[in-house]
Amino acid sequence: MSVMRLYSKLFLMILAFAGIQHLAPPSAWGGEAWFALRCHAANVLGDEKLAAELVDEYYHKNHTIVDEADLNIEVEMRFAAASSE
Repeated sequence: MSVMRLYSKLFLMILAFAGIQHLAPPSAWGGEAWFALRCHAANVLGDEKLAAELVDEYYHKNHTIVDEADLNIEVEMRFAAASSE
C-alpha cells in the first residue's frame, strides 16, 4: 500500500513539473535560472571554491557577449563601407 502511494506521488510530481514547464515562458527554464540556483547553493553551503568558479563563469559569459557584439558592429561597418563604394 505504501509503495503504491509513493508511485502515485512520483507520478503526480512528474505531471506537475511537466505542466509547469509547458506553461512557463522559455526564459524561466534557461541558463539564468540554473545559474541562479547554483549561486544560491554556493551561498547556502558556504562553498568558496564553487562561488569563485561561478564568478569566473559569469565573467566569461558576459565577456564573450561583449566580444560578439563588437564583432557584429565591425562586420556591419565593413559591409556598409563595401556597399557605399
